Amino acid sequence: MRAQPSRVTRILISSSNQTITLDPSTSARDDERQMSSSLNIHQRNDGSVVILHLSGTLDGHTFVEMERAMKELVAAGNKIFVVELSELTYIASAGVGVFINVQQTVSEHGGGLLLVDPSPVVKEVFDILGLQALFQIHSSTEHALAAAERLDG
Repeated sequence: MRAQPSRVTRILISSSNQTITLDPSTSARDDERQMSSSLNIHQRNDGSVVILHLSGTLDGHTFVEMERAMKELVAAGNKIFVVELSELTYIASAGVGVFINVQQTVSEHGGGLLLVDPSPVVKEVFDILGLQALFQIHSSTEHALAAAERLDG
């Protein structure tokens, strides 16, 4: 009997920070290997800018929760996002699609999606796909926040 995928979502909220831990696990019979993926999203705000720090994997299992979180943030009126990627260990095309959709949506309203310090694996995917032409990619959060001020001004 094949195990059903399980999804655990834990949300911790403090006065100004929100941490969302997404831990969907799946099991597959491929040489008796277990595959699992998880995505951690830590959110903080700097004025009108939403800063998201991602760690873990953004793949075919976790992109749904990331997409939902981004849609909720956009629906709440947020239009400028800084996304820190230094601890994102893997990104699949579904994860890239979330970033592309958010970038298109917020750009239509004078906002933007600014990416920060992608991990080597994520940078390689961005390089292969030529995403530097679509996204502003910054070396530090401070540089991204300075660029975000120009969008917000």
